[in-house]
Amino acid sequence: MYNLETIYTANKTYSMPNIKIIKAMEGYVYVPLRGYCASLGVFTKSPVATDKADHCIGWIDTMDLGCHSVKEWIEKTNWVDEGY
Repeated sequence: MYNLETIYTANKTYSMPNIKIIKAMEGYVYVPLRGYCASLGVFTKSPVATDKADHCIGWIDTMDLGCHSVKEWIEKTNWVDEGY
């Protein structure tokens, strides 16, 4: 069993398992976390197109996505907060 950590995004609070995701995959949604400068929360996409991803499955280091920081990743991907 994995330890759960409480994480905060700009809009919500989630429980995140302490699992490091090391490979970017289609179907994952990456969300900046408050208080972290080089890690993103990894969420799974809902099969319903209008639903937001709401299941945090772990975290990924921005270096694994080719960026040195969350700020760089946001600028590179033009990420827009959709209410996570």
